[in-house]
This record gives sequence, structure tokens and C-alpha cells, in this order.
Amino acid sequence: MPKRELTVDEAVQTLKRSNLPSVVTEGIDDYVIFRRIEEEFSSANVSFLPVGGRGKVLDIFDRRKEIGRNDVIFVVDRDMWVLSSPPPEYTHRKIIMTDGYSIENDLYRDGKIEKLLTNSERELFKSELAQIIAWYSFAVTPAGSKASISDHPGKVLSEDGNLCKKYLAEISYTGPDTEIYPQISSDYERLLRGKTLMAVLLRQLSASSRTVKFSKAQLMEMASAERGPYYTNIRNQIELMFGQLGVVCTV
Repeated sequence: MPKRELTVDEAVQTLKRSNLPSVVTEGIDDYVIFRRIEEEFSSANVSFLPVGGRGKVLDIFDRRKEIGRNDVIFVVDRDMWVLSSPPPEYTHRKIIMTDGYSIENDLYRDGKIEKLLTNSERELFKSELAQIIAWYSFAVTPAGSKASISDHPGKVLSEDGNLCKKYLAEISYTGPDTEIYPQISSDYERLLRGKTLMAVLLRQLSASSRTVKFSKAQLMEMASAERGPYYTNIRNQIELMFGQLGVVCTV
């Protein structure tokens, strides 16, 4: 893993000089899963190159002809495309996308992380989650342009777990979107922004009153160790694509 984020130009030059089968990934948050896959594929010397964000991965993909190699695969978070569809230019056999909004969503489901909650914690979590989904369903619409989906739940929620009135006034909140709210509520583990979902969960799992507290990094590490179906899906797609190019990833 590079010690610092590469620029798009640097990543392109690195790939042009390399003769190793390569997987271009987003960055630190998803490397927890790719470190394990890299270990599994060590016999094939598959190189994983985190570059720091989906936009950069796609910019490098757009320059694949310049790179001039066929053995480069790109893995990105689905992000807001989880509520719609990726544009045609990125529906490509060399691009692997997460099943959920992000790697966090896929690992969240693989690890069944909510089982760590006590009954009382689960009740609080579900209550706050409903509030966050209501806000989020508004924030992703044109009417919610004053909001940012990256706003931390600690900013969105007040101390009592309800939406913060001051914050709602700042973003001209008019209520949850009537179509998006039920859609996300019914499948929040996949559709709600992963970092937001994890932050809501950690309000319980890292609470000061807890004897055993968890960090996001710990939860992601535990989940990736499960090697669940979503981890396996990404791993198998990488192996299949390289296999079609004659690269044997495992022995």
C-alpha cells in the first residue's frame, strides 16, 4: 500500500511501468478487505493500488488506453448509483462495484454487526436510525441541496436522539421524501451511506457507558475476517476477471 495518496497522473505512470496484474481501489476505508484478498492472491503477485477516492479510480479507468495494459481491474463503491444506475460508460467488465452503497455497507452485512447491540441499545439505535433515514431521504433530493449527506449524525441529531431543530432550519428541511424514505428504510444496510450507518451504530457501540467499546476500524476488521458473501463476491469477481486473462490467482 502506498505511503501517501497518488495523484491520477502518478497512478497512471505507476501502472504503465508495472508488469504485475493490478487492482485499482479507492483507499484506506476499503483496504481492510483488499489486504485479505491480496494475501489470498499472493502466489500470483497481484498488486492492489489504493488511490484515494472513487473519482480518482474512475479517472484512471478513463485513461486505460494510455496505460496500455489489459490486466488492470478497477473496484469502486456504488455510492449514489445504488439508488439509480451507473452511467453506461462505467458499466464495464473491468469495473467491479460494491453491492451496497460502499465497502462499509457490504462488510456491515457480512459481519452482522448489529448482533453486538444489547436489547436496549438496539431500541435506541433503531429510533435514531429512523430519524437519520428521514433526514437522508430529504438530503439526497434537489430540495435538500443545502444539506450534505456527509454531515455526521452527531450534527444532524440532538442529544435526545431526534433531529436537531437548528440544523433542520439551516437546511430548510421539509420532511422525508415520500418515495425514498420507505425504500431506504426497507433496505438501509445496503442503501444508506455506509459511513453514516456506521456512525449511527457507533453512537451505541462506542458509548461511554459501555464496558466494551468498539471503533469503526475494529468493526470493519471483524467483518472482513468473516469472509461473508459480499466479501466473497468481490474476491471471486477479481479472480474470475484475471482468470480470463490467464492469471491464476490461487494455487
